[in-house]
Amino acid sequence: EQKQSIGGGPALYYYRIKWNQALDSSVRLYFVGGVTGVTLISGYSFGIHAAERLLLGCDNYGNKNELRYSAQNKPDAWNGDDSDSFLVGTDSRLICGTSISAQYASNIYNFALLFKSDETWISRWDQTVDGISWERFQISPNIGCPAPGTLRTVSVAMGEDANQKKVVAIWRGNDGIYLSNG
Repeated sequence: EQKQSIGGGPALYYYRIKWNQALDSSVRLYFVGGVTGVTLISGYSFGIHAAERLLLGCDNYGNKNELRYSAQNKPDAWNGDDSDSFLVGTDSRLICGTSISAQYASNIYNFALLFKSDETWISRWDQTVDGISWERFQISPNIGCPAPGTLRTVSVAMGEDANQKKVVAIWRGNDGIYLSNG
């Protein structure tokens, strides 16, 4: 559905109702259904699958530091209470991102690791009965990922136990190769 202005009036929702035959006075209307209009989404630089959602980063036509997320388990639903967007740090552009998970004690956490050319951020989401909340933390104010094609996630064994694996992100920064497990 899209608001539109008719004859210079206020922008409102207008509906057109058509019948395929003439109706007499005994007909009573009890249901009206429709098809919602499509909202086109374009201009984002990258996508991430995290939190059972599709996340789009860097709106090239708007906020370059924006991360927009779809409804949970619905990568094609971009409206309603379960989808929104949030800003990451200052208005410098998001370059790339990836999702990683980590286990600390008996808790498993899922993160979105987000990069600007000279900053690294992490975002964690919390799903409660009141909805979803996103927390953002700056990991580094001067290490980023200026080369988004170098960002990879891998599962690696840590320590002596080959069965103890962690998911880590590896990328090339301005002055070296970096690794993060969240």
